[in-house]
Parts: sequence; structure tokens; C-alpha cells
Amino acid sequence: MFPQHLQQHIIKSKATFPVTVVLALLIWTTNVQWPLDGDVHIASWWWEGIFCPVWTIELTNLICCGYTVFLLANLNENYSLSGHRSTLHCSIFLLLWAAFSLFNHTFEGSLTLCFLLIEVSFLFRCYQESMPIIQTFTLFLLIGLNSLFCPVVLWYIPFFYLALYFFKGMTPRTFFAGVMGLTLPYWFLFVYFFCIDETSLFQHFKDSFLKVGYINVSEYPITMWFIFGYTLLLLVSGNVYMELNRYQDKIRTRLFLHTFLWISFYSLLLTVFQADKSQITIIPVLFGASLLGGHMFALSSTRFSNFSFIAAILLLLLIIVYSIWKQ
Repeated sequence: MFPQHLQQHIIKSKATFPVTVVLALLIWTTNVQWPLDGDVHIASWWWEGIFCPVWTIELTNLICCGYTVFLLANLNENYSLSGHRSTLHCSIFLLLWAAFSLFNHTFEGSLTLCFLLIEVSFLFRCYQESMPIIQTFTLFLLIGLNSLFCPVVLWYIPFFYLALYFFKGMTPRTFFAGVMGLTLPYWFLFVYFFCIDETSLFQHFKDSFLKVGYINVSEYPITMWFIFGYTLLLLVSGNVYMELNRYQDKIRTRLFLHTFLWISFYSLLLTVFQADKSQITIIPVLFGASLLGGHMFALSSTRFSNFSFIAAILLLLLIIVYSIWKQ
């Protein structure tokens, strides 16, 4: 029998987040090929790339993850997505990131971590603004810059325009501000291609952007499906709790949490048709699961939620240990 209110003691403890950071680093180290020697080729559809030492890539991945956690904490502090200033959603994200890093561990995925959350933060600034032109321009400029390395993120353009409509920020001016921001990096790139007489490189962009690949279940280990199923369960459970307790949240909080929910479902749809880019399209699902799961556990205080919280922690740790053992 678990002690009553153990859930709230863990959530409010100042030691929870530091312990989670140490645990996530330990999990991450099991996936790193020691010693960190050798080189990795970093390139894109428009750039032949360079060879970088392995340790610089691993360090960049850690820095991107750390900055993403900072952005998550800042979003919660500004918009109270977890009901109060809790770091539980950051702890959940760190554990899920560490678990998925056992299978998806790429430079592009880590880069998209930062870009996507910054884009969402600019989207939130458009909420009920009469003319959020600068915010919209910056939002789509970031999408354009990110697409230079990961063209698949361009598939999120319809989602962000639709979100702008629901945020009451869609006007003809903001629409064209988004188009200008999105295409600005490509105007400079087109001039560069024209000067070096390599305009045919845009064909590589077209092939990368429009390439369709379906998921082959046999290509992924069963342990990855365990972690993926756990993430979906946390996402759906958090959504069910939010819908059943709508009166506890402000309208703005529900709208922002629904944004993460729908971007998670949209990303799952992209993952089905862009299987070779799953290490990128799966990232928003981690955001949605950590925020909705953190919101659920931070605001609930019943005996059932106490048991569910402890069971969720033990189940995730069990899956991670089993994944490491099966490697």
C-alpha cells in the first residue's frame, strides 16, 4: 500500500527534478558509443555538409534538450499549463526523451526540439491579438529556417495557420506575414544557388519533402513500441482528465493544452506517411504527453491518482530498464 498523498510529496519536492536530470543522463549514457571518437557527417539537401567529431554532436543534443526543458518550464510559468509552478512536466519530458533517445538519436531531431517549442511559444503570443504581424512573421521564419535542415517540418504549416484562426489572430495581413517569413530564407538560398549555377538542387528539396514512406512494424524493436504505447497512454489519459475537469482550468489554459494535444495527433499522422522521418515527427508527441500528463498528476489528489502516479513511474522505469537490457 502506497502512503497517502505520496504523489503530491513527490511533485512538490525540490529534489524531484534534479533526481530526474541525473537519471535521464544515466539513461542517455547507455546509448552513447564510448569513447567518443570518430566523425559524423552533417549535411542537408542544399549543403554538402561537414564532418563533425562525435562528441560535438552528442554535446549539441544535450544542449538542445536542456534548452527545451528551459522553454517548457518558461511556458508553464507564463501560462500556468500545469495549474501551478510545477516542474513535473519537465521531469516527464526528460524521462521520455531519454527513453526515446535509446532508438531515435539524431542531430536533426534535437535541433527540431528547440525550433518547434520556440514556434509554439510565438503562436501563444498571437492569442487574441488584434494584429500579431511580428509574432506571425517570426513564427513562420523559424519554420523556414528549420526546414533548411528538416524539410518535413513544412508539413506543419497548415496546422499553425489553423491554430492562428482559432487563436483569433488570422487576418489577411498575418497570412501574408507568415508567407513572407516562411519564404525569406529561400529567397537568400535561391540567390546563392543562382550565383553558383546550382538551381537543380531544389529538386533534392522536392524529393525530400514529398517522399512518402509507410511504417514497417518489423523494422522497430518491440521495446520501442512499449515506450511509444506508454507515451500515447499518458497523452490520452491526460486529455480525458482535462475534459472531465474542464472547470478547473481557464479557457486560455485549455486552448493551449488542446494545441499540444492536436499537434501530437497531427504528428502521429505525419509519422504514418513519413516513417523515415519519425525521429523528427515523433517529438511533438513527447511535448503533448509530458504537458498533459503533468497537468493531470499535478492537479489530481485522489487515492486513485496517487496509485496511478506511482504505477506510471514504476512502469516507465521498468520499460526503460528492459529496453537497455535488450540492447
